[in-house]
Amino acid sequence: MGARMMGGDSPKCLGGSNGAGFGWDDVDVFTLGVQWQATPQLQLRAGWNRGDNPVSSDDVLFNTIAPGVVENHYTAGFSYSFDQNHELHGAFMYAPEVDVSGTNDFNAPGTDLKIRMKQYEATVGYTYKF
Repeated sequence: MGARMMGGDSPKCLGGSNGAGFGWDDVDVFTLGVQWQATPQLQLRAGWNRGDNPVSSDDVLFNTIAPGVVENHYTAGFSYSFDQNHELHGAFMYAPEVDVSGTNDFNAPGTDLKIRMKQYEATVGYTYKF
């Protein structure tokens, strides 16, 4: 008789169909973006993304390790072409703070627990075209 393996295919493992998980709900997401060719060398971009919060108050405790509760993302960016071969790119994203409260039934039963998140992101890139 072969050894029985405990692995990621178990339906009761973390994230499995019957296992513990983050309890995230499906979300609807709406996105709007614009791009404007300001000059022959400069492109400007802006965007907005709206999604539902996937975490309910019942799942706050486990989501302290992954509090993905933001709902809106605002973005701005640019690309600047120095010549045929060289481009500089930049972008910024801001997601305002959102919080969710629930009960802490783990180490302090009956007490409230709050998770919150806001995000900032900045990127810079360079392209060389061969």
